[in-house]
Amino acid sequence: MTHYRDTKHGFEFGDMAVERLHTDDKFGSLIEIISSRQRAQIRVTPKGLIKVLITGRITRYKHNNKRAVIQAGKGDRL
Repeated sequence: MTHYRDTKHGFEFGDMAVERLHTDDKFGSLIEIISSRQRAQIRVTPKGLIKVLITGRITRYKHNNKRAVIQAGKGDRL
């Protein structure tokens, strides 16, 4: 059975955690998706544009306390 749990600003589903990081009228909304291997941030601007940033691979990940160590390097923009 797939794991599902609500969190304060998002939810966990299986190997994935989705969190809302920031929201305001000037910047827009920013969410983050974390899996056991990668992290992605998705921003929706106030004009409706979607911007995606996928950061480096996660070398260690503890699902219970959400600590992640990410390799140094530039993110890949889509």
